[in-house]
Amino acid sequence: MASDSKVFVIGVDASEDSRKAIDWTVDRLCSGDDSLHVVYCYQPLENYVGPDFVHAPSEEQQTQWAAAERKRFDECVAASKLASSKRPFTPHFIAGDPRDQILEVADKLSPTGVVVGSHGKGLFKQFLLGSVSSHLLHHSKHPVIVLPRAAST
Repeated sequence: MASDSKVFVIGVDASEDSRKAIDWTVDRLCSGDDSLHVVYCYQPLENYVGPDFVHAPSEEQQTQWAAAERKRFDECVAASKLASSKRPFTPHFIAGDPRDQILEVADKLSPTGVVVGSHGKGLFKQFLLGSVSSHLLHHSKHPVIVLPRAAST
């Protein structure tokens, strides 16, 4: 990689907003030998405990869940401009919280920027559910670009 090459980390969750974040990055930020790292995180199946039951997913169920999530990731990338542009990229398929995992990948790579799409949740939903983009903006040591729904097209 040349010394003037840039590194971009794109956090995706297989949503349309994520695909648009990939496309926006390919169209507006990347050139030449720039390096793209596409990060997809999924939550493994969890144990559930209730008053009268305990459910622990089997290893087979976990494997099937991971395979289904990997398929969603692959379909998101295939529908993006990464596939049609033939631009090389490094996929990162990781089990865990996307807020932590995207930051961890970014800290290892020291990217020029981290790009994510926004789902456009209101403040109330963000407060209740959390927001990956908000977390990245507040905790990343690297520049973060959050594409709002309207701007990501």
